[in-house]
Amino acid sequence: MIGPDVPSEFGKFIRLPTQVGGFETQITYIKVDNLKPLFANMQSSKGTEILMPLVEREMEGANFTVRDPFGHVWSFGDYDVWK
Repeated sequence: MIGPDVPSEFGKFIRLPTQVGGFETQITYIKVDNLKPLFANMQSSKGTEILMPLVEREMEGANFTVRDPFGHVWSFGDYDVWK
């Protein structure tokens, strides 16, 4: 779960990227079979920042990276690391 820092027992361990200079300590990669419609949706989503546009690479497959309105960085791609 990724969420905002709230006053709670668990919340004392959470800081939003915007509270620590915009940096992340981890990146979430989600494997998606059909990237083009998802990328188009992300481009038009309010508050989503495209950090790395959709590109296709021979060895890594297609992928793109965005920052959500809370500052979290997400990568989406069609490369299956387990195959």
